[in-house]
Amino acid sequence: MNPDVEPDIQARLIPTGAELELQFPGAPSVILRFTSPGELGDFSIRLTQAMKGIASTTTAPAAGDSLAGFPENMIVTEVAEVLRCSEELVYRLIREGELPAFHLGKKSLIFKEDLQAYIAGKRGRPGR
Repeated sequence: MNPDVEPDIQARLIPTGAELELQFPGAPSVILRFTSPGELGDFSIRLTQAMKGIASTTTAPAAGDSLAGFPENMIVTEVAEVLRCSEELVYRLIREGELPAFHLGKKSLIFKEDLQAYIAGKRGRPGR
């Protein structure tokens, strides 16, 4: 994807919540559906933040950044690698709402900051 090309973005309320349609020139449109307008607003803010760094898929490592070298938006395989667990466990964490994710087509994407917050929330807690 060319970071200099901006998509046409349409947001609209629908009876079941809200939807966001992204249309890049020369590509099929992508429609994301949300169960509430608030969920759409939160996603839009985070997507904007993520797209600011789209030209560079990784961030410079911060002091103590255990996820240095990983992209800002991670796929389930990458999250499983970081957590040293199975992909099935990552999907369960997403399904149960413990790990926020958004879905783009058949891919589940996890913001790096959400994974960091999840890890920080688990530190110092005894296992099950």
